[in-house]
Amino acid sequence: NVENVLEGSLRREGNRVRVTAELINTRTGFHLWTETYDRQLEDVFALQDEITRSIVAALKIKLAVSLPAHEQRNIEVYDLYLQGLYFSNKSSEEDLRRALSFFQRAVEKDPTFSRAWTGIATVWYFLADVYLKPLDAYPLSREAALKALELDEKDAEAHCYLSEAKRVLDWDLAGADAELKRALQLDPNSAPAHLFSGLHPLFRGNLKDGLQLILEAQKLDPVSPITSYVATAAFLANDRIDDAIVEGQRTLQLDPNYFYLDSVLAAAYREKGNFPEAIALYTEAQEATHLPSSGLAITYARMDQQTEARNILAQLVQAREKRYVSAPLIAAVSTALGDKEGAFRWLERAYEEHSGVLQWIAFLPEFRALHSDARFPQFLRRID
Repeated sequence: NVENVLEGSLRREGNRVRVTAELINTRTGFHLWTETYDRQLEDVFALQDEITRSIVAALKIKLAVSLPAHEQRNIEVYDLYLQGLYFSNKSSEEDLRRALSFFQRAVEKDPTFSRAWTGIATVWYFLADVYLKPLDAYPLSREAALKALELDEKDAEAHCYLSEAKRVLDWDLAGADAELKRALQLDPNSAPAHLFSGLHPLFRGNLKDGLQLILEAQKLDPVSPITSYVATAAFLANDRIDDAIVEGQRTLQLDPNYFYLDSVLAAAYREKGNFPEAIALYTEAQEATHLPSSGLAITYARMDQQTEARNILAQLVQAREKRYVSAPLIAAVSTALGDKEGAFRWLERAYEEHSGVLQWIAFLPEFRALHSDARFPQFLRRID
């Protein structure tokens, strides 16, 4: 329902950049304004402001806020930051470590660049509990977020990762809530702030409220694979299985190799009873992550193929001797096999290790068989 759309192209040759921009009325197709700019690369930040002012003039509107003062930022540092941002939206350990390398090189060249510190906080967060022990990675995420806030207290995204550190390292959901409220005050259009805020109602059983906030995050950043991935899980929590399948398919359209922890789309197929599709996708995820798939084991258990499920469970336990494997994944398989005692043992281990996905057991369908056990609500109170 927008009235006007800005389109443009950018070409870079050596140290020069050419930007062509045009403002188009969506109803008539009429070009309200068009311009081509040839500039030195180091002038690109000033060029952003110049284009903004030209559009404002063409639309004959008044900006609701004044443009920020022109920031003198080293173009090489900003280029490193952008490359880090690109790889930080991937799910493999290799890509996340590449993102970390770009962000670290950016802060080595300019230690005052707060957004690069936020990038570092982001990457350590996504490495934690999937590829690295939580207590090895979450403290580094918190440290980088605090550094970013020391440089710019108004960095909403840095508040998000400080919130997550409080949630996971301190089991302090109230403190985490406060950080997220601050993030939303600073930037009401922050997609990460909506995404993380949406998880908290899910942890507390307010499934519809959680889904709504996550879908709001998706509106704000429709091309984020992690937001689409979490939205799939939130649809599943709300028993909207068909919507979960559609959303999970969209995640793979955004990134065909996005298998973070495992495949949520495969879980949706399993909950639908479409076991062949689930097995095919879990097998693909297993090959991509080089880790036995807990979801595949759960699927075999649902199909009453106990031997296959127990073989994968044994492989997961064995894999933990060589690399980090998130304990709740093993607890989920134990639950599917009807081994409640084993499930609670692994959940206790997850508690000791400060697993970041531990609070997700409150709404993941894989753990519903534990809901009737008196130990389950008691356990959730310990991590609230």
